[in-house]
Amino acid sequence: NLGLSDDDIYKLLKKFPEVLGCELEGMKQNVETLDRQWGISGKSLRSLLLRNPKVLGYYVNCKGDCVAKCTRCWARF
Repeated sequence: NLGLSDDDIYKLLKKFPEVLGCELEGMKQNVETLDRQWGISGKSLRSLLLRNPKVLGYYVNCKGDCVAKCTRCWARF
């Protein structure tokens, strides 16, 4: 549960409609990564998702060694 209201989901989908094509397991892993590595959860997670919903679609972590998938890379976060 991300703590998002129906209105929040509307806003998220408006900013990042591609989320509908993201795999559920990948999004769950991203939410876990946000909590584990940056301590972002609860209300902070909700605020982040409304500001930058694209983090749900990140699946690359180049760690500075670029793999040319910048729009999906955690390095942007």
